[in-house]
Amino acid sequence: GLVRYNQTATTANGDLLVDLQPAGALGVGAGREAVRQHLNDSAENLQPTGTTSLGAGALLASQALNQGTTDRRFMLLLTDGLANTAPSIATSAQQAAQQDPPQRVYVVAIHAEEMSEELSELDLGSLGVVMVTGALVDEHEFLLHKFYTQIMADEAGLSFVYDPVDTVPPGGQQVTDIYMGETDYAADFIIACHPAGIFPKYLFATLETPKGTIISKDNHHAIKGVTLVSEPNRGWLYFRCDFREMAEGEGASIGRWRTIVKNDADSALLRYSMMCTADSDFRLDGEVRQSDYSPNSPIEIILRPSLYERPVELDPPVVVRVTQPDDYVRPVALDATQDGEYRTVFTHTSLPGRYLVSAEVTATTPQGVIVTRARYMTGMIVYSKGSADKPDQGGKPPTLADLIASMLNRIWKSVQKVLPGRRTSSPI
Repeated sequence: GLVRYNQTATTANGDLLVDLQPAGALGVGAGREAVRQHLNDSAENLQPTGTTSLGAGALLASQALNQGTTDRRFMLLLTDGLANTAPSIATSAQQAAQQDPPQRVYVVAIHAEEMSEELSELDLGSLGVVMVTGALVDEHEFLLHKFYTQIMADEAGLSFVYDPVDTVPPGGQQVTDIYMGETDYAADFIIACHPAGIFPKYLFATLETPKGTIISKDNHHAIKGVTLVSEPNRGWLYFRCDFREMAEGEGASIGRWRTIVKNDADSALLRYSMMCTADSDFRLDGEVRQSDYSPNSPIEIILRPSLYERPVELDPPVVVRVTQPDDYVRPVALDATQDGEYRTVFTHTSLPGRYLVSAEVTATTPQGVIVTRARYMTGMIVYSKGSADKPDQGGKPPTLADLIASMLNRIWKSVQKVLPGRRTSSPI
């Protein structure tokens, strides 16, 4: 289904754009096309007007979800982060959680460069998840794709396996290795790029199994258990592989899978994101916790790996990358706890903005296969209106170390733009 909202959201105003319905066939189902048509016709249906009530949008979405028949239901709200009209999203999320079955709320704040106090009011606690993209440029270009993929994987009970961003020069190709274990039963190998006149037209992708079978657009129909979903001008394609149906023999899916992406354009550089999700007994959940959103307040980072629904030990070291609002990236080590979690407290929070936590961890399966799992989470630091914490109002400014790190990081980014390098994927 699809709902729009401004300061209100009601069926009387025509804000329920698409009733809840089955998505239908991969890529071309009637439900998918109905939503896509409304999104493409944004000039008529999605013009920004009035103020913003996330809570009103959530309540209308909850009403639509009550018409569903599945035991698992969720809504995804897109916003600029400035919720300024009642009801609040926290109130509406509480009501959604009280439905039978409970409805989970995901909020994605796109860009949200102005970190005002309204953004901190999006905190849903255990009722849902809030993600803030920041500017969708440079290495964060495909962050929205990753957020969507992770949300869908979480709700489908899948695992987010791997998600590098790569570039391919004209006439070149890029290889990415992804390792599957006996704990994995199916996988989607997803490639996303910017839809344009030449891409994905001149993007060619193949998938190689551990047994050496090459799967492509030309032969995937003949391979049992494999589906390729690809449409012109959509900016994505993916191979869906059900290892239980593929006829390569027992255990044939264990080991190295390889995606090969070729750029057949004459002069354009191809930048793309390679993502993989898996139906797996090895999962990585996690969250960030904040009791305060003011500058210099701590952000607690928690990872919960599990194998066969029991805590599992990760291969050391367990490290996450925290991207600060100035794009400076800090690696942070996590410590194991007695209950099987991995935790740390991030304290370099003098700058207002989004703090992106990127986790890519590995574990060894019972058969000795090293597999990876990835996860994204966001924390946020905001200035309240009229706050004395703002540096220009006499509050505590960023430390000298923060300023130097920020300056060096911006210099390095400038050098990268002048001398672009090519990222090479490494085996997991």
